[in-house]
Amino acid sequence: MKSLFRNGLLAAMGACVAFAACAQDDYPNRTVRVLVGYSPGGATDLQARMLSEGLQKQLGQPFVVENRQGASGVLAAQTLKSQPADGYTLMVATSGAMAIPQNFQKLPYDPLNDFIPIAQIVANDLVMIVNNKSPAKDLKGFVELINSEKGRYSYGVSGHGSITHVAGERLKRELGVDMQVVPYRGDSMAFADTLGGSVPASFVAMPSVAQAVKADQVRALFVTGSKRLASFPQVPTLAELGYPDFVMSSWIAVFAPAGTPAPIVTKLSNAIGKVMSDPDLVEKLESTGSRVEYRDQASFDKFFRQDVDTFARIIREANIAVK
Repeated sequence: MKSLFRNGLLAAMGACVAFAACAQDDYPNRTVRVLVGYSPGGATDLQARMLSEGLQKQLGQPFVVENRQGASGVLAAQTLKSQPADGYTLMVATSGAMAIPQNFQKLPYDPLNDFIPIAQIVANDLVMIVNNKSPAKDLKGFVELINSEKGRYSYGVSGHGSITHVAGERLKRELGVDMQVVPYRGDSMAFADTLGGSVPASFVAMPSVAQAVKADQVRALFVTGSKRLASFPQVPTLAELGYPDFVMSSWIAVFAPAGTPAPIVTKLSNAIGKVMSDPDLVEKLESTGSRVEYRDQASFDKFFRQDVDTFARIIREANIAVK
């Protein structure tokens, strides 16, 4: 009797394993939700929609973006954590939501253990912009202007604890200057006040101001990538201006809940790689000031963990306080 029960149990377990394997092989067989923690129309939202369209073509099922904006991406991450680990709910997130916030607040999730990083898709370099009436025409003139203000010069960032805030504090130390940070609720607000003259400069992500820079509405002094952006060859990097170690970009990547089966993660990572190699998509993204920078699951997982440590060190060294 015991033998019959044991054999029946083993057969049932085998059937379950076979069913799970079949479900993974068949993935996806229905709509996949893609959470975005920012408002419709922003850079992250637009890039998530481009990716979702490509994944739908690659994998044959709808990938539908859902905007769960709130707390700079934290709300979307909290939502993802509560979803089944079956590959049918993903999240397109930024370093600003996943690599930085734990240094400033207690989060309802653990970025390193509650999620699986699937792939990085793009990197967004930061850019220092000034009002067109500013006497600063380049980095040298910018430093001279800041020093002439004797601690009264101010610059906007996209929020306290944002990547632009962290980068700005690091920049002050590197340049040996004293600037007053003005946190805004997003790049667009910082840009608007720089355009209007309320704040003389802003440190923002290039895609947020790309069209304004192209239209000469504001002046771009430098970017923080490792090389000049293809669509903005006139804007130098900080690295080439004498600060070779200052390479800092905001990344955008895809995450799944922890426990998502490895075959599904691999399938998604590979499909994302194919989408991001499409020349038309590359051209479209680069025209917005982004850089396509695909990293597969293994390489991005390693990079993500290193980035968390890097931001923690920068924040500690710059003594950026919690508010």
